Amino acid sequence: MMGELEIVKHLGHVMVRDKSGFYCEKCHFHWKSQPKTSCPTLPRYRNMRETPEIFQPASEMRRTYRMKPAPDQKPVAVRRGLGRGHQWTLLYDIRECVPIRRRKKRT
Repeated sequence: MMGELEIVKHLGHVMVRDKSGFYCEKCHFHWKSQPKTSCPTLPRYRNMRETPEIFQPASEMRRTYRMKPAPDQKPVAVRRGLGRGHQWTLLYDIRECVPIRRRKKRT
């Protein structure tokens, strides 16, 4: 019976289960066994090397490119954060970001 695809809903994921494991249609991630984390509902990446260069966290855009997300811009993906909590780091498409305006110096 494992030759057929099975739809599994778990922790917000909507997964297709086949003989190779589970694939979430929301976050586009694949596991060999059922995931233990909830679905971020955006495409997710494991680390910086796997993340396309055009997707950057807001902090990196400010520091490196002097850009910030546009006021109505939504994140396009997430990456696993560093540290104990392993919270998601939101990623923005740098092509949609706006330059940071320099503040005028007071005299």
